[in-house]
Amino acid sequence: MKPGNSEQTPADVRNPQPVNIVQLSPDQWTILRDMKLRSLEQEPIAFEDPVEARKKYLTRPEAVWREILSGKIHGGRKGASIYVFAQDPSAPEKYAGMVSAIIPETRQARKLATVQSMYVDAEGYRGQGIGKKLLADLLEKLKARGDVGKVELQVVVTQGPAIALYKSLGFEITQTLYKAAKRGDEEYDEYQMEKELE
Repeated sequence: MKPGNSEQTPADVRNPQPVNIVQLSPDQWTILRDMKLRSLEQEPIAFEDPVEARKKYLTRPEAVWREILSGKIHGGRKGASIYVFAQDPSAPEKYAGMVSAIIPETRQARKLATVQSMYVDAEGYRGQGIGKKLLADLLEKLKARGDVGKVELQVVVTQGPAIALYKSLGFEITQTLYKAAKRGDEEYDEYQMEKELE
């Protein structure tokens, strides 16, 4: 999944929404599944092909969802994953957004983390700084690991608010990936964006 058009530009943040940035336990796997499905409905271009991804999420076994939330990369790949979620403190059963990173296992001393699944719910939560809080928290967690030297992401070039968010946190466009995002019969260009962790 690619980071999406999940946030308004930083200049549009007028009244930041208070949220709790939390991590979920494997027992809360249905929250992750439901947020992934909702993100496909709200941002059909930003993430994966919505038809194929919906099938994948609806048929994915519970054990795989649990594995994802336990900090592993699923699908037999070696490495770690981190998910963080924005919980609405006024309605703790509601989650306003999420973001994740995968850190593949390598022999390199300084690893490369890939940001994925950047999403803020369009129903009442965008334009309030939630995406920035989520991504800033994720970057802090990656930095705290001590072995991540660089963070990368890909974003569809038409996702202006998301691009502005990433730039506000120090990501820079390093290249354009032409026709890299396939959504049904359509193809979209993406930016590769990177940030060095200090």
